[in-house]
Amino acid sequence: MDLEYDETGIKNKESIVFLHGTGLGSWIWENQCLKLTDFHCIMIDIPGHGKNKEYRPFNLQSASEKILEFIKENGKKITHVVGLSLGGQIALEILNRSPEVLDHVIITGVPIRAPGETEKFEKLLEYVLQEYVSQKNRDFLIKAYIRNYNISKDYFKLLKSSSSSIPPEEIKKIFKANMLFEIPPHLNKVDNPVLVLGGEKEYGVIKNSIKSIVKNIPQSKGYIVPEMVHLWNLTSPDYFNLIIKNWIADKNMPEGLIPVK
Repeated sequence: MDLEYDETGIKNKESIVFLHGTGLGSWIWENQCLKLTDFHCIMIDIPGHGKNKEYRPFNLQSASEKILEFIKENGKKITHVVGLSLGGQIALEILNRSPEVLDHVIITGVPIRAPGETEKFEKLLEYVLQEYVSQKNRDFLIKAYIRNYNISKDYFKLLKSSSSSIPPEEIKKIFKANMLFEIPPHLNKVDNPVLVLGGEKEYGVIKNSIKSIVKNIPQSKGYIVPEMVHLWNLTSPDYFNLIIKNWIADKNMPEGLIPVK
């Protein structure tokens, strides 16, 4: 069974594959794909989400393999990838397995499990997720999500639809994979240019994870994006798009980004 996807700029010579975050959908990238008109842009629902929700139960490794196969079949000779959170983790898995299929990589808001996290952490995560899944489709929680990430109320229906389409046990699997993700073992051998970003207003785990990722990938650079939240591609699409274009073109980053080493 083939993955469902949307695309723009099919005649352009370079592809950008956009991978969304946990419990969301490819719709979060519309402001990128409609404006990056010099590229063949591909928006794809990660297996277990949206149009590809039939790929269950969710497993991050199998989802990464499925996306890798998709890129080999549908990407141009030069294919870049942009990933948010879970999508960024899948980008790292693909880079770890088959770096030759990718050119430039941009990831943002990617959590990495810290060394030493124990069974106690996993039990706490299980408890938190159990509480979350019982409430996840309620309007008040989705409105709180909108306020927390400072995104437009216009996204309410899309957020609710994305959440409602994933059964409780599946969203638990997806969140666990996201929160317990560890850095793949062979990234120290890749030479792809990798840009690792996080918003200044994100949780500390994201900022610490930038350091971990940059430390493990030789040709990577890490930055904190001032004033930005997790879904800053929605809140500041033009700035996000500028960074994409500059990184792919090997140009300097816009002024104001805070380097992470």
